Amino acid sequence: RAHQAGISDGDAPLTRPPAPNANLHPLTRRIDCGEGVPDGYIGARNIDEPGCHNLRMTPQMVAAGSNEPVNPSCAKSKVGLLDPKGAEVFSHDSCQRIKQGIRRYDVKVTAPPQTDRRDSKVVLKTRQLTPHPDLTAIVQQHQRHPWQKPCPAHTRAAFEALRERYEADPRPLVLDSFCGTGMSTARLATRFPDALVVGVDQSAHRLAKHRANALKNYVLLQAEAEPFWYCLAEAGLTVAAHWILYPNPWPKASQFKRRIHGHGAFPVLARLGGEVELRTNWNVFAEEFAQAAPLIGLNGAVETFTPDEPMTLFERKYRERGHALWRFRGKFCN
Repeated sequence: RAHQAGISDGDAPLTRPPAPNANLHPLTRRIDCGEGVPDGYIGARNIDEPGCHNLRMTPQMVAAGSNEPVNPSCAKSKVGLLDPKGAEVFSHDSCQRIKQGIRRYDVKVTAPPQTDRRDSKVVLKTRQLTPHPDLTAIVQQHQRHPWQKPCPAHTRAAFEALRERYEADPRPLVLDSFCGTGMSTARLATRFPDALVVGVDQSAHRLAKHRANALKNYVLLQAEAEPFWYCLAEAGLTVAAHWILYPNPWPKASQFKRRIHGHGAFPVLARLGGEVELRTNWNVFAEEFAQAAPLIGLNGAVETFTPDEPMTLFERKYRERGHALWRFRGKFCN
């Protein structure tokens, strides 16, 4: 009609029809009445908010008066954690999903636990109920291919401090690996007054909680246990006794190689020699250690026990909760 009117009016300028989206806000695609854009539609993505990045759509994908994308194939259903984009535009539907996700998350957090935390019989959550089927093969592989991880600088410095102390006052060495707060180290120093008891733990935070006493025959060192064993072995030092009390059990079967007997440094224990006592509250862990021990020349047996006096804070907690405690006692044949 405008074209015909232009012809009939001679030189009259042609009029253009209004843009179809001229009355819509460029972002919200709603009728632009001068209202501000709600915070729920534009904002930086919060990756810690459950469901917040399940669905993301650009303004061009949202039709006026609709909550569905014009081209669903262009919608991104997932956003990576390292996505560099900051501000994002959400449709009304995606905002509703965010709110529903938050409500579901809050219910999970505030709902009572399915397991009674006061149940003293619950030891740990694991699907592994028997010793790992590949235990023997893994230990033998570590024997064929010796562990060669470089020693961390702080562990090397801790060993050098011990060697200086040992050379100044040679005594039988008693090693307390994974000593935590050093409670067990002090108790061992009382039990072995003629020995130098060495407590090793990688956590400075735990070691800082140690309550010092008047005993002078023990030291606490911040070091990683496995590299520390290697430093001792390379220096030709042996131990009279080695205590390993309640180490991290790594309960998932996929974490087997992180356990002491599945670790690449396990054969290094044979070079240290002496007597070994391991304690745990997980029977499978104790059974695995007893199965792996003879492969490196460590002969011993597993038994349940009740401590007269707790050696560690873990042992005290486990005894109070009624856990069955297990220990392996053995001695290297060399």
